[in-house]
Amino acid sequence: MYTFAFDAGQNGTGRPRAFVRLQTVNASATGYDAFAEYDVWHPDYAYAMAALGSSGEEMGMTLAVGGGTLGYPQQAVGFRNDFVVFPVTNSDATQISRFGDYLSNRLVTSDTVRFGTEVYDVRLNAVPPGGTPTCVAVGCAANMRYVQAWA
Repeated sequence: MYTFAFDAGQNGTGRPRAFVRLQTVNASATGYDAFAEYDVWHPDYAYAMAALGSSGEEMGMTLAVGGGTLGYPQQAVGFRNDFVVFPVTNSDATQISRFGDYLSNRLVTSDTVRFGTEVYDVRLNAVPPGGTPTCVAVGCAANMRYVQAWA
């Protein structure tokens, strides 16, 4: 059994924003048979760039989320069977052409229910009064953090 995560664009049948689809397949003598689909989606937010980790029983994930009231791209973490993901960063800016250079999700050593992931947020440096709040004008700082999530 294999589970893949991939970006899926918006569609007109209930997914108004980009979303992530998890597809589970079984290998057989005649090829691969898809038997389970799971979508991470929300009507107000877009999701992309999922990374998965598995203990064999539980599957943790980290993914990018943005739009809606979140605004700038954020990182979110969650578990497949919890049916919810939680934003764990609070970016107030975006680097013009970069986001999510490195996404990972892995089982924490010697633990069967805890996953760890590296995430980062982008924060504007101090904006002077009347200044332009952009990374180009005042500079930004990309802050790496390590997040652990429990099932």
